[in-house]
Amino acid sequence: MQKQFVLGVIILLALITTTGIPWQILHKTNQPYSINLCMTIIILLIHLWIARDGVSFAIRGRVWKRIIPACGVILWSIMRGVFIHPYGFRIEDGWFFAIGLCFLLEQSQLKRLLQRTIITISPLAIISLHGWLCPSSILVALLILAFAGTFIPGVRKKAEGIKKSPCPRVFVVKYVMLSVFMAAFIGISLHFLVFDPGIKKQGRILFDIGHGDTSGPQWGYSTDIDKSADAGHGRLLDFLKAYGYRVETRSEPLTHDVLKKYDTLLLAMPSHAYTRLEINNIKKFVENGGGLMVVGDHTNVDDVMASLNPVLEKFNVGLKFDIVRVDKSIKANIQAAHCPMFQNINPVREVAIGNGASLSVSLPATPILRVGYGAFSDIGDVKTGPDQAYLGNGILDKGEAVGDHILAACGKYGKGRLIVFGDSSYFQNLALYRNYNFAWQCFDWLNRINSAHRNVWLIFFASMLLLFAAVIVYWQGIHVIGYGIIPAMIIAQCIAFAINNHYPTIDYKKLGQRVLFDFAHYPEHRTYWEDNDNYSTSLDSLVHQTLRVGLHPSLKDRGRLNAQELKGYDAMVVSSPNLPYSKQEVQDVQQWVHHGGGLLVLGGVSTEAIINPLLEPFKIHLDDKPLGTYYCQKDTDGNDFKVPMSFTTQKFIKHPITQGIGSIWFMTPVAVKGGIPLAYVYDYPTMVYKKYGKGRVVVVGDDLFFANYISEGEKGIVDYDKVFLNWNVMKWLAGRD
Repeated sequence: MQKQFVLGVIILLALITTTGIPWQILHKTNQPYSINLCMTIIILLIHLWIARDGVSFAIRGRVWKRIIPACGVILWSIMRGVFIHPYGFRIEDGWFFAIGLCFLLEQSQLKRLLQRTIITISPLAIISLHGWLCPSSILVALLILAFAGTFIPGVRKKAEGIKKSPCPRVFVVKYVMLSVFMAAFIGISLHFLVFDPGIKKQGRILFDIGHGDTSGPQWGYSTDIDKSADAGHGRLLDFLKAYGYRVETRSEPLTHDVLKKYDTLLLAMPSHAYTRLEINNIKKFVENGGGLMVVGDHTNVDDVMASLNPVLEKFNVGLKFDIVRVDKSIKANIQAAHCPMFQNINPVREVAIGNGASLSVSLPATPILRVGYGAFSDIGDVKTGPDQAYLGNGILDKGEAVGDHILAACGKYGKGRLIVFGDSSYFQNLALYRNYNFAWQCFDWLNRINSAHRNVWLIFFASMLLLFAAVIVYWQGIHVIGYGIIPAMIIAQCIAFAINNHYPTIDYKKLGQRVLFDFAHYPEHRTYWEDNDNYSTSLDSLVHQTLRVGLHPSLKDRGRLNAQELKGYDAMVVSSPNLPYSKQEVQDVQQWVHHGGGLLVLGGVSTEAIINPLLEPFKIHLDDKPLGTYYCQKDTDGNDFKVPMSFTTQKFIKHPITQGIGSIWFMTPVAVKGGIPLAYVYDYPTMVYKKYGKGRVVVVGDDLFFANYISEGEKGIVDYDKVFLNWNVMKWLAGRD
């Protein structure tokens, strides 16, 4: 009795100390992968404990011996949901909650049913914990089989016999051996059947522009604003060419003779239908080894659904007439499949996902990106018309599905491969910088022919698995299969993950000059992809102008700055941070600037105490008092609140940064001391620069200086002087003056 109580307390302490709540509270960041690995081990151990005891797992004895660990585990699972997953339920949290109930309940039929459910959903807890995504029909079938296996007669009797045995470890050894051997076969099968690396092709890509595409490669992203578009795919072509792909655009019909010259075909946002002959040619192109990427969007905007669905139905995929809005509140519920496209990529933090149509998918196509609880399918409304993109009312109505919507899918057909996206923003000009690695891995996967002997491997592994199962049933009894398949599935995922880890990753050096945006210190203002609730004060315009001058932004959203990481960047932007910089970070930034880095710092009254230690090595200092006066406005409730007076100044010195500028607009200025003044407000310098060693520093005493609503908003350019100033600053910091 005492041993079981101690074991329960140890499990509770292990959970609390290794699963990220202290990490989340003290460091304000999500738990690292090693923490998830610890949780995986705990789940496997508890699963083995329940299976070994024949669904009689409990802490028995006095009530207090059960209540202490039970309440602790239940409270821990609730805290984990509040602090780590505040935007949605995660199955691993529910799994531990159920474990807590098992501690608490007396022996009963209800408790045995709960325990059978726990061991059955163990793989779901592991999969959810690591962000893996399996084909739902296959997973459900295996779980039903496993759950049914726990009811096979003889399980309880077998467990009771083990308790009386002088060596109960025999069962554990056999159980582990069974799981490992089954996992080996399943894991290797997954590698050959699902994660087949294939044979690399020549990298010839055709971008179809002959069907009225509304988001084509002809729209680039440069300082020629009239020929630029946020929604274009011009930067995607430049990106692919930088990595050795030969990309061409053609407007003629997609004939067999045209397609055979290429390895991958890209169909993005067409508004004109494809002919039957073109559809058949596309299908044959894929079956013969071609790669096909299809990019659609929500609610048949620009007739994209009507144009693409006749093509997609040949591959068992379709765009739905709806929109799934992916905002901040449900991002935590996005899950990616364990596949080459998401190798070493966290879809929540590292992929920009916009609002798009959900997909209908059936085998052989499989989902690679899903959004779970919280998102709903807002069905389109033809009455709103094309000007309103046939959007629905944005409200969850009766009959609209909630959760488990497919955002992207892939499939293998003959020798070829297919990827489909229900949203057009993934690789558009304004989002590609967030999805460099994702784009690289998608096109690398499409640029491969499926292995010729795939079906032979399927027959071989299926036969071996059945033979092995028959031997195990004869040796140990059929009841073991019900328990053995659970950890087998879990270990199989790990094996497949390890085997699949050889896929190449992107070499960022080929992109050219890069700019690091430090969002790891919790700035007041971020970008749309991190905080779409506050777009007007976000820094999207600053990022956009960085792209226009040919620099490549990269957003760092967690972890400390370090010297090794900074070496990969030519410039860095620090804007209104709320998390102090450590002494080591300050030293690393100082050395990086001294060796040639360019540093832009934006700060105001609320953040000067955090910014000043970072600026101290450069002998620059932000004042703690705002310049000018405040005026009163009323909020939506009629209450008065103070707003700082903005300033437009024409008092600035001649410098490459101010070249071509007529005036400079400050929103919430503070004086900047030190450095060489660039611009003034009330004779106080509010923008300064300094050369430090081989590097350069620019400091602006205004955290809203490059905010969207005073630079480049949703309706276009607001202040051309501010946009030109942005270009000049970034070029000067990168040494392009």
